[in-house]
Amino acid sequence: MTQLFAGLQTRRILGVAAGAASAHGVVLLASPILTRLYSPADFGVYSFFFAALGFVAPVATLRYELAIPLPRSDKAARGIAALGLLASAALTTLLAVVLGGGKWLGIPPLADASTAFLLGLPAGVAATGVYQITNYLAVRHERFGSIAVARGGLGIGTSLVQVVLGATAFGSAGLVIGDVVGRIVSAGTLVAGLPDAAREIGRKLSVRALRRRAKALRGFPLLSAPAILLNSFGLYLPLAAIGYHYGAAEAGLLFLAQRAVGLPSALLSSATSQVYIAELTRGGRQNPVPIFRQTVARLFGLAVVPFIIAAAVSPVVFGPLFGAEWINAGQLAMILVPFYFFQLLSGATISTLDVLMLHKARFLRETVFVVVTVAVFATPLVWHLDLNDLVLLHSFVGSLFYIGSLLYVRLLLGQRAPGR
Repeated sequence: MTQLFAGLQTRRILGVAAGAASAHGVVLLASPILTRLYSPADFGVYSFFFAALGFVAPVATLRYELAIPLPRSDKAARGIAALGLLASAALTTLLAVVLGGGKWLGIPPLADASTAFLLGLPAGVAATGVYQITNYLAVRHERFGSIAVARGGLGIGTSLVQVVLGATAFGSAGLVIGDVVGRIVSAGTLVAGLPDAAREIGRKLSVRALRRRAKALRGFPLLSAPAILLNSFGLYLPLAAIGYHYGAAEAGLLFLAQRAVGLPSALLSSATSQVYIAELTRGGRQNPVPIFRQTVARLFGLAVVPFIIAAAVSPVVFGPLFGAEWINAGQLAMILVPFYFFQLLSGATISTLDVLMLHKARFLRETVFVVVTVAVFATPLVWHLDLNDLVLLHSFVGSLFYIGSLLYVRLLLGQRAPGR
């Protein structure tokens, strides 16, 4: 067990996770204030924005950022970074035109969308694009300290603005604006932490070179980007489905439960994934099985006790901490603990398929994920389920999916091991 927590990999994971933990710690400290400044319905409206941004943002750079650590030369990496930023600029512009045009033409639901939503979504996508590119430049140069600081900036920027605007009765728009500001602060912090690498992006690169690189990496926008869109759809469908079946207030309860349990899982998963990718690209692509096995084992050891504690205390602390109207969110958080635990183990290593350019395998995995999730949240159309029963079904089926996903990736890696 002592060896499980020894080594450079664990120290790096914990270092990046410390930044993530500080961000989440600020969010948690602010949450009791936010739940008294904003109603469950406000959080429900914010959850729709959060879901929309969460759906689009992962493809802000058409997944080119994942290729930044791969080439041996820094010039090639800069070319990939430039491709990603160009893709992000194009997607942001397209999104702004679509949203503005939809509002002007009166197309539902854009006709009723708030100004904060219409402006916040493109701004959030643009900030995410810059963050993703600079984040993977930091991974390439193993600047994990810069990543940790940027994560801290995300929590501080988001929470501070949301509290200030909530105190001035901005309603759900305050939550949206705070979210966007936090993303901008995080991206700006990371750029400031990598001045040399950021300044070199696009230097001495010709249009011909960019075209050649885009052709060589076409699997990322053509297969990896659609795959992550499917993944995002499956991840954020629960919020939309709960809002449809039960109302905005219930969606707000689920959102708080996801924030309390799912956000730490996502942050630790992202931290682990970045360290994992750095190790794979540095020398593990020929035989990734040992790194995969070691990463899953260490992550299990790091996370199992905190998740058990989260399951035990969530039903007890949510009412006193967040207010009486949020008590059921604690029950939902307890129910979701297994889902997010196995999502953590699977999500931290699924990037293996992208690094090894097994794009079709990744697309298949995400297709199955969406089919399973849609089937779960279509259940109330056939059988009556209350909110907690539906979330329990979601947690159970999702846990089985993530366990199967781990086995699926391990099987694929075994086929690439030396001598096979």
